[in-house]
Amino acid sequence: MTRENDLLYYLTCFTTGFAILVFELLSFRMLSPYFGNSSIVIGTIINSILLALSLGYYLGGYIADKKKSSKLIYYVIISSSAYMFLVYLTYPILLKSIAKIPVIAGSLLAIIMLFFLPMILLSFVPPYLIKVISSKDNIGVSSGKIFSISTLGSIMGGIFTTFFLIPYAGTKESILLTSVLLFLLGCAGLKSVKLMPVPAAFLLLAPYGLSAGYDLDIIYEDESVYNIIAVEEYDGNNYLKLNDLAGHHSVSINKKTCLAGTYTDMHLFPHIFIDAEKTLILGNGAGNIMEQVSCFSGTSIDGVEIDREITQVGKEYFGLTLNGKKKVYHEDARVFLQKSQTRYDVIHVDLFAGNPYIPFHLSTVEFFQQIHDALEDQGAMVVNYPKFLAKDKELSDFYLGTIAQVFPTTFLSDEALFSFKTDISAQQVMDQVSSRQPSGSLFIVARDALAKFEKIEPGSKSFTDDYAPIEMLTYKALKR
Repeated sequence: MTRENDLLYYLTCFTTGFAILVFELLSFRMLSPYFGNSSIVIGTIINSILLALSLGYYLGGYIADKKKSSKLIYYVIISSSAYMFLVYLTYPILLKSIAKIPVIAGSLLAIIMLFFLPMILLSFVPPYLIKVISSKDNIGVSSGKIFSISTLGSIMGGIFTTFFLIPYAGTKESILLTSVLLFLLGCAGLKSVKLMPVPAAFLLLAPYGLSAGYDLDIIYEDESVYNIIAVEEYDGNNYLKLNDLAGHHSVSINKKTCLAGTYTDMHLFPHIFIDAEKTLILGNGAGNIMEQVSCFSGTSIDGVEIDREITQVGKEYFGLTLNGKKKVYHEDARVFLQKSQTRYDVIHVDLFAGNPYIPFHLSTVEFFQQIHDALEDQGAMVVNYPKFLAKDKELSDFYLGTIAQVFPTTFLSDEALFSFKTDISAQQVMDQVSSRQPSGSLFIVARDALAKFEKIEPGSKSFTDDYAPIEMLTYKALKR
């Protein structure tokens, strides 16, 4: 065997390992808008891909003993490339068509249809190459080389996808580029000039890839590192929608009343009777709460939003303005709390992973203890508490029990929880509100908040960093 062939085989092994990790990481991005990124979906994806890889390794070794042909692996690689190009053309409409299937069954069906066969084909390569390049005397050395090079390729695929492909190319283009790369590798292995126009055809056909075709008045759509971001214009208002485009995460604010007619109005309630100097918003989104609070209070506001692109969308479509008193920090909420030395008068919590799922580490006793410690002695926390969460007894018992374990007093209102660092009665809160004599928009907020004001008693259930089945409980609550 020539040195030139050796280099080609090692390059083949490296590239297929690279592609496996690219496609695996992209699979999370592709399914997330339709099925979420809960541990349920992640586990389904990983286990399905591992099963495909195990089948591919077995088939590669089995067939290598039957037929030792160096060309066969390149036909296999070309086949995987062609399949992934078909995935590129069709996956948005395919995923949309099965998105209403329950999460476990839907994500399993999606990952099998999109990635099971190409993962089998790509994992076919390493054991087959071992047979091609080895003799009886060096089978151990050959195996070590092939699998180490394949693993190095996977490492580079992970790095390149995370830091370059996803941020700068996006999901669809990453699939296309990797498919073209695999096809070119197949052409090189077969030494076939006739097949070379096919990758060019891939690129020419690329603009004809199907989209999900949402029947919405979308005026902006883009993909960030964390989300598929869309802005829908409806009845004169803009709505921020993420991933599956169900519900909304921010909405245009009425310039006259500074109200949005949505759950964020309830976040104004603590500012009626707390003269806040410093306010923190965890989950700033497009700036709904930040802009509303600044309408009624002179407080300085720190917003924490993990997705930098959403902040930019807030500036362009939702009137978000930043200055010396309004700042946004782009990082995970818990990481921010861990580093921050600032104490706040009011902390707002509106943390969802671009879908109904709350990240588990942002729902635990330890997380709310960080918020408790970041509050001034007379401070308050207000939490977005959506209807689906409130209606499910098991899920709400866990969530409310978690907060009640940390805060001495918590009240439930309309889509909001209000927790206080000190022990305070409902009557005392009402008296403080009454003494301020809120008028106009704040009167509406106070009236609506106090209409369903209910004190939460501590329970026996709570989420912790060690045990937080919030994703499975949310799955059950949504009956998906």
